[in-house]
Amino acid sequence: NQLIIYMFFDLKKKIFYKEWNVGFFNAIPEDLVSDNIDLSNITWLRRDSKFHCYADPFILNVSDCTIDLLVEDILLGSKNVATICHLSVDKCTGEIIEKYTLIDDNIHNSYPLIIRGDTLDEVYIVPENSYSTELNVYKYNTLLHSCEHFSTMLPVAVADATILPYNGAFYLFATSRNAYNKDLYMWTSNNRLYGYDLSPILIKSNLFGSRMAGDFMYVNNTVYRPAQDCLQGYGKGIILYKVEDISDKSYNETKVISLYPDSSSYYSDGLHTINFYKSICVIDGYKNHYIPFQKIYRKLFDKYRS
Repeated sequence: NQLIIYMFFDLKKKIFYKEWNVGFFNAIPEDLVSDNIDLSNITWLRRDSKFHCYADPFILNVSDCTIDLLVEDILLGSKNVATICHLSVDKCTGEIIEKYTLIDDNIHNSYPLIIRGDTLDEVYIVPENSYSTELNVYKYNTLLHSCEHFSTMLPVAVADATILPYNGAFYLFATSRNAYNKDLYMWTSNNRLYGYDLSPILIKSNLFGSRMAGDFMYVNNTVYRPAQDCLQGYGKGIILYKVEDISDKSYNETKVISLYPDSSSYYSDGLHTINFYKSICVIDGYKNHYIPFQKIYRKLFDKYRS
């Protein structure tokens, strides 16, 4: 029974905390589709503080010397506090050169999906905020490093919303907040940033391969969907699916490959996000640490922080 399995891993979360980090390396989506990804040669971020971890990376830009990322910035020790940050990272060393906090409302923000507009400076962010009651879109001013609310995409809380433009329509994929990462729904709209129907279809109900693990990928005119393996624990690995058919009433896909952390890596306990841009692949990974009294520790941490 998948629910029993997930409850076991949920219990495990109460005595372990995950130390997340983000890494990058040279690769293109074709490498993933052909199962030719080498996770033994990753440049991991040189974290600027032992109290901050990074996850859910999306690539904003790549230059000769730097990589600009949007990430979830997790305050270590606090259960629900996380912000969305812009990191400018040295391409050779992984050192964080600049850091800008973009969305910080004292709750949990993550998975900053990037939507690019018609011009270079037109950037929108769709962050997960499953502790809220809606899914919002923010317009990012890349010069001032500030965000302003643009629209409400959905009037419900969902996890890891990701949008697929396909044949003139837009399909939003996300998992239900209260379904233990197993129920994947699809909404449809004629506009990428708003207007999604309020009657989604359930397209998958499984801990293995439902929750999104990054943006959709295009290889040789074929669409691929990265998803998480949550059957072995939250964010244990990544499953890649080939999109076979999609409409506002149906969806079909087939499994292509699976990707799990390099066992020799410090962050060998799981990975749950993968994205590509300008021949760079970015992922995240985590290491479990045993803290038997984590609940007490978190309460003390939150009290001290406040």
